[in-house]
Amino acid sequence: MAVTPTLEQEFKFVEAFISADRLGEEEIDVTQRIYELVIYESMETPYLEGEVAISDDAALMEKIKIQGTELLTVSLTGVERGLDPKITKTFVMYNMKRAVRGTDNTGVYLFDLIEPHAYYNELKTYSRAYTGKIENVITQIINSELGQKVDQSYLIKEGSAQNIIKYLVPYLTPLEACDILRDRATTRNGSPFFLYASLYDNALRLGDLDKILQQNAYNKKLPMIYSGAAVANTEDQDQMRKASIIKNVTRRNQNDTRSDFEQGSISSFYTNTDLSTGISYRTHTRIQDVLNSMETGKVIQSKDQSIYDEDQKHEGKRVDTFNPVYHHQISSSNSFGNIRSIHDEPNADSFSLKVRNYMLRDALYKNMINVSISGVTMMAASAGVGDIIRLNFLKGSNTTEGEKDPLDKRQSGDYIIYRAKHMFRQTTHNVSVGATRIVYTEDLN
Repeated sequence: MAVTPTLEQEFKFVEAFISADRLGEEEIDVTQRIYELVIYESMETPYLEGEVAISDDAALMEKIKIQGTELLTVSLTGVERGLDPKITKTFVMYNMKRAVRGTDNTGVYLFDLIEPHAYYNELKTYSRAYTGKIENVITQIINSELGQKVDQSYLIKEGSAQNIIKYLVPYLTPLEACDILRDRATTRNGSPFFLYASLYDNALRLGDLDKILQQNAYNKKLPMIYSGAAVANTEDQDQMRKASIIKNVTRRNQNDTRSDFEQGSISSFYTNTDLSTGISYRTHTRIQDVLNSMETGKVIQSKDQSIYDEDQKHEGKRVDTFNPVYHHQISSSNSFGNIRSIHDEPNADSFSLKVRNYMLRDALYKNMINVSISGVTMMAASAGVGDIIRLNFLKGSNTTEGEKDPLDKRQSGDYIIYRAKHMFRQTTHNVSVGATRIVYTEDLN
C-alpha cells in the first residue's frame, strides 16, 4: 500500500539512482542519500539544469569512480499523488563542483546537472539546409538531431507570422540553430517565441507570448499573497493556504527609463536594405502600437500598461515620437527563388515585426520581480515557466481597519513565470520564481 506524504511533507523522493555506460545495467541507489536537489527552469533555455548534494557513508563514490559522465535519474512526487511519480527526470552529472569529507567513511558531494540532450548537443556541430515554417524547422531539428519531442500546443493557432523560409545551418550545434530561428519567429503582433523545457514532462515546449498571455492564472482561486501578518501567522492554516503565502519579495533594476532610451525599447527606427533590388524599407515603431495591436487581438485585456510613462514629454513631444535608436540591416531577396531566406520580408510592416519582437522581450525584463514561495501549489497544478501565476500584495501600512479592498492593485495581479529555481530538501519544496508582466490586471476577483 502506497504511503501518502504527511501534511508537513511537501514532496517525497520515490526513486533516485546513478548509472553510466561503463556500469552496464548496474544502478546505484541513492534515494536515501540525496541531501538537496536544485532544478532550474527558464523560458530562455530548452533544457533543465540543476545541482544535487549526495551524502555518502558507504564509499559509493569510490565504487562508481566518478568521471563526469554519470547519469542521475530522479523520481519524486508532491503531497497529492501518493507515491505515483509525478516527475521523473534524468540528468548528466557533468561536474563534481565540491566534495567535503568528514570522517574517513563519510562525505558530501555536490554535482552540477544538465539534461542529456543539452549535454550531447555540444558534440553535434553540423551544416544542413531546411525549408518550412520556422516552428516546423525548429521541431525538425530537435527531433532529428537531439531525439527530443517538441510540443507546439503552446503556440497560437495561426503559428508564426513569417512565411515559409529556407535556412542554412552554418556549422552550428542544433540548439544554436534553434536559438537563431526562435529569435526570428514572431506572431502577427510581433510577440516573441520561446523554446523551453518543463519540470513536468520530457518534451520541449515551443510557445509564443500571445498564447502565454491568454492563459488564466493557475492559482486564480487561491492567489499567492504577501503580507507581514500572513507570513507570521501560519500555524492555524491548512496546507494549501500555507503554501499560498509569499515568503519574500525582491525587486531589482525596475523602471530603468534611461536604459529604455538607450535600447530603443519604447520607440526606434528600422531600415532594411535589399541588396538584390536596392530597395530600402523604413519604419518608425513604438511599443504603444504593439500594445494596441495586442489589445485589438484580445491578447491583453487592459490598456493600463506597465512598460513606460505615456505622459512623459520632451521638447513638447511625447518621448515615443523620438527615434533614440536606428536599426539597419541588409538582406537579399530571391536568393532561393520564390522561397525567402530567414531574414527576408516582403514589406516594411513585416520587417517591423523584428523590432516589435525586441521591444517585447525587453519589456519582460523591465518588470521582473522575484518571489520565494512553497512549491506545493505549483506541483499540484503542474505549473512552471510559461504559465501564469497570480500574486497579491496587501497595501501594508496604508491599509485601514475594516477596509474592504486591502490589495495594492498596482503590484497585485497576474504574472508570467519566467524563471523558477526549485529547491527540494529533506521534506520541503521551495521555489524562487522570477515573474514578469507587461500590463496591469484589471479584475483581481
